Amino acid sequence: MPRIFDFPLCDFLIDFYERNGGEDSGFCFDVEGKTTTVLDHRLSAGVISWVALPEVRALIRDRIVRRLLPAIDRYFQFSATRHG
Repeated sequence: MPRIFDFPLCDFLIDFYERNGGEDSGFCFDVEGKTTTVLDHRLSAGVISWVALPEVRALIRDRIVRRLLPAIDRYFQFSATRHG
């Protein structure tokens, strides 16, 4: 669903991420019998540990509740009440 996060919020999140030590996290894969971290930007662009900050999490949650949940309810006739 497009535009769940508006451009100002995206700009804020990107800036916040970069100012607070944003770095690529990658994924763990088995490579030649050893668990190895592999960077693949097609799968992920970085870590999300900074989302643990309550203020940032509240901004994200607000947009999801106001913009995404009504669409899920409308199109799937399902009221989502939990998210990870």
